[in-house]
Amino acid sequence: MPGLGLQPVGTTVQSTILPVKDSASNADSNSKPQSSRQSEGVQASATVSALAAHIDQCWEDARKHRDQYVTPELVKCREQFAGVYDSETKSSIQSLGGSEAYMNITAVKSNGAASWIMDALSRSGSNSWRLDPTPDPSMSETILSQIKAQVTEKIQQGGMTAPAQIAAEVEQQYEVQRKAVELEARKRADRMARHIADQMSEGGWEKAFREFLDDYCRYPMGILKGPELRTKQTLVWVGGKSEVKTEAVLTWSRVSPWDFYPAPNVRDLNDSYLLERILIPRHALAGMKGIEGWNDAAIDLALSSAPEGSVYASSLQGETRRAQYERRDPSVAGGAFKDSVEALEFWGRVKGELLREWKISSVDPLQYYAISAVKVGSTVVRAVLNPDPLGRLPYYTACYEEDADSLWGNSIPNKMRDCQNMLNSAFRAALNNAAFASGPQQIIDTHSASAATLRNKKITPWSRCEYDGSKAINSRQPVEYYQPQCYIEPYLQLVEFLENRADNLTGIPRYAHGDQNVAGAGNTATGLRLLMDAASRVVKDMILAVDSHVIRPAVQRLYTWNLLYHPDEMAKGDCQVVPCGAAEMLVKEQTSQARREFLMATNNPLDSQLIGIRQRANLYRAVVSDLGLPVDDIIPSDEDLMRQEQSMQQQQQAQMDQQAQMDQQAQADAQGAQAAQDQQVAQDQAAQAQQQDAQLKESQLRQIGMQQQQIIAANKEREDAKRRSLENFKRIQELQNATTAQ
Repeated sequence: MPGLGLQPVGTTVQSTILPVKDSASNADSNSKPQSSRQSEGVQASATVSALAAHIDQCWEDARKHRDQYVTPELVKCREQFAGVYDSETKSSIQSLGGSEAYMNITAVKSNGAASWIMDALSRSGSNSWRLDPTPDPSMSETILSQIKAQVTEKIQQGGMTAPAQIAAEVEQQYEVQRKAVELEARKRADRMARHIADQMSEGGWEKAFREFLDDYCRYPMGILKGPELRTKQTLVWVGGKSEVKTEAVLTWSRVSPWDFYPAPNVRDLNDSYLLERILIPRHALAGMKGIEGWNDAAIDLALSSAPEGSVYASSLQGETRRAQYERRDPSVAGGAFKDSVEALEFWGRVKGELLREWKISSVDPLQYYAISAVKVGSTVVRAVLNPDPLGRLPYYTACYEEDADSLWGNSIPNKMRDCQNMLNSAFRAALNNAAFASGPQQIIDTHSASAATLRNKKITPWSRCEYDGSKAINSRQPVEYYQPQCYIEPYLQLVEFLENRADNLTGIPRYAHGDQNVAGAGNTATGLRLLMDAASRVVKDMILAVDSHVIRPAVQRLYTWNLLYHPDEMAKGDCQVVPCGAAEMLVKEQTSQARREFLMATNNPLDSQLIGIRQRANLYRAVVSDLGLPVDDIIPSDEDLMRQEQSMQQQQQAQMDQQAQMDQQAQADAQGAQAAQDQQVAQDQAAQAQQQDAQLKESQLRQIGMQQQQIIAANKEREDAKRRSLENFKRIQELQNATTAQ
């Protein structure tokens, strides 16, 4: 269905999850004779009026309830965020005089909280949700039949006879098929998740979600709407020339709390009706003629009778102040843009008797049906059944602090309103005191003759003052000066106390949004980290609320749309949406710390060699990604690491070869040295043996010589003894002869 270029007050309305008709269908619808379409409009006029009256009654009830119980709080939140006093407070301040300064910490808290949540959800660079297949995917009858056929075939082949064997075979075949089904379900879920992520990117999810977060942190409620099917025109190059291509896009938008009117006393949006104020360009409304669900005659009547711009703003509470804060001129088209008409978009249940003339088939007049309708002025120009199969409304709300008994919750400005007011009072008092204490106060004795002159005289250095001293009483000075005391330091201490009190009330400390001037534990990096971890519990609760009430139902609705209308059958399966914002934030912090500790524990040569360079690079990539740094610019790719590893291996191999050669040479040198040493030892041993032989021979010769000398001496001694014996014998002979002779 062609889209309407709508804005907040609104955001242009679209048929929410109906497929867009192609150009041929639109041509067929537009080719219907004008007289036929007008006659259909005449037949439906009474019903349109009845439906319009029903919507008017719902609008009045919702408006009165909103203006009485919600709008005053919206005005206070908007004024507090803008840093503007309400009229009563401003009048009171002006009556007292002095400073009118507004020390706005509400805007800092609100913007800081929105940025903190957005940063936490987008830090990992992935979606804040995932699509998982159901834990136990169901098996089709075809797969069960295949299991039965396979087991039967094995039984017939005679391979199995015992019941236990048959049961085991069935269990084995079932487990094989179950794993195959789970793998297929995972592939389908991943494929569907890619489709959803692409649709959300093209449909402006990020911009709408950021605007929703701003409202979430500023007002009692943030509202997100979608998916709405709109047409988008792009310029493409075809056949050597440019052409305008029109395509259908599922879009997302933020709904301002000022334009949101749920039913009175409702706690769940889907329990009753709601209305949204929207602005429709006149050309867009005229372009809806011939489109299914739109009434041509009603559109003509609305274009001719509806006034330009906003018609409700003048009668709504707080709209004048809102226009002022949004920099809109209420005197021009009621604060809207020209060539537009204001409409009410209605979502709710109505009796079937109000829908019979809208050509809606199979409608029981006594039953209630969920519909979507657009009313311009007093005319309903569009009415269709809610295209969601479950009848859900395309609106998602979340509150900073939920109230179980109300749809509207509590806001950050409301939580810190007392602190903001007291802080403003203390800050104004400090400025007033500083102004009073900036110079002396002059006291003039009016009894002196020149008092009038002194009163009008400007105090300047080296100025001269004249007075009649004869009229002075008790030597009183004609002019005296009083210096007021400056109490700015106690006031600033009170301001500091109130800022800390606002931190405690909102759970969003100053150091969480950039203020690093934190005393105590915050003076150290570790202490500041501990404080940030403690404060992150609050933002985790906020993210959990956004996960539960916005992200999960929004993605689930888009998943339902794809199941019904997306042409990719391979992406369709039984899946569930799992938001992972708060859980991902907690796991991310724990995982990041564990990764750092693991890297430090394994930072040694043995573990590095065991893990490997590429596996360690994966750890570094995860740590760098946690820090929000560009991974590709810091950590080399696997291909570069592979080349480096191959180069290192080649270098190591070359070094090993060189070392082996050196070892071989050293071994050869050692062997040669050993051989030389052995040869030298052998030579030394041979020389020693020769020396020993020579010494032995010399000793033997000496012994022989000594023996010869001994023999010679013995022979000589024997000769001497023999000679002496002969001599003795001769002497005896001579003595005998002599004796005989005598």
